[in-house]
Amino acid sequence: AKWQSPHAGVLELELVYADDDPDAAPCPSDQFRALMRALEQRLTEHSRLALLREACQAFFWTISQALSILFMFSLDSSREEALVMMYSHITGREYLFLINPALSEGSRLALHRRLGPWLFLNKLAPSGRFVLDLAKENDRKTLRTVKEALRKNKRSGLRDVRYAFLNDPSFDVAPQTEAWKALFHSIERVNDNEDAPAWAKRKASTDHAAEEVKELTLAKGLPKNGTLEFELVMGKRAEEAGIF
Repeated sequence: AKWQSPHAGVLELELVYADDDPDAAPCPSDQFRALMRALEQRLTEHSRLALLREACQAFFWTISQALSILFMFSLDSSREEALVMMYSHITGREYLFLINPALSEGSRLALHRRLGPWLFLNKLAPSGRFVLDLAKENDRKTLRTVKEALRKNKRSGLRDVRYAFLNDPSFDVAPQTEAWKALFHSIERVNDNEDAPAWAKRKASTDHAAEEVKELTLAKGLPKNGTLEFELVMGKRAEEAGIF
């Protein structure tokens, strides 16, 4: 069977974004005005988001441009989606707090959860810590969002990854090892491996299911529920932050 991430255990990690691309040039004024006119002509929020998604493939945005784009949307949910699309294409993200007026308090909280600690309150120390219970679907969605961010943004990466199964001591997960692949990639699950550590062969039950978790191996899989804990840091250079 194919699977992507564990359903048990505590995973600690830090997701780090590099600084703005020094070669990134914001959208030229004439093309930006053309985009704004095109957005105005779209009749639905959905169609405007679709147009913005296409534009993000070609352009970077200044804070002022991003703010103008957000005000083209009426719904909080649409503004959230628009900012998620634009985030990695915004230059000068240390001034992202200036976008606050376009976002409701609920939207800021939702975006904090989706993309990690933003620079709204402290632009000099953008960091935070997350604890996700992977037995809960909402927290598993957050993990999927992290993996999607890694896939789409080539200037992001993970560091200081640690994992613990239920109450076991945590251990470091080295990049590109089988344990790493089990956490962040689809691989085959194998239940028989003499070399697997004792914790990986332990049987356990979860709070939400009566069935016991079958024996799993660290070499080819990790247990199926639990808690994910990680730290997300924005605005640091990749080489300084230790991105893999």
